[in-house]
Amino acid sequence: METDGHRILTDGERSVLDLEREIIPDGAFVRTMHADDLLYALAVFVSEPWLLPDRIDRDVQLRFAKTLSMQLISWRLIDQWDLGCALHELRGSIRRAKAAQRANYPAPPIQR
Repeated sequence: METDGHRILTDGERSVLDLEREIIPDGAFVRTMHADDLLYALAVFVSEPWLLPDRIDRDVQLRFAKTLSMQLISWRLIDQWDLGCALHELRGSIRRAKAAQRANYPAPPIQR
């Protein structure tokens, strides 16, 4: 998120991030983001090149993103209706990553 998080910010938010990076560069994005920024950033987090290479690690990454997005809604940090498009984009990214994972790592055949 520190590397690519700026891609989802508005010009004003990016200015704040740039100022924060001048003061303390490490962790600047996390310190300046809001809950809706996190939701948009999660869509980047579950897309190439940020998907983890190991099958099990990638599965954990995808479950983490899905669970975190649901927590943002349940804690009322975001409005799922106002950010419905972002939620659909995130869920679509997770589904595509899972489908690609299944294609790359097919389940072993069932032995009878």
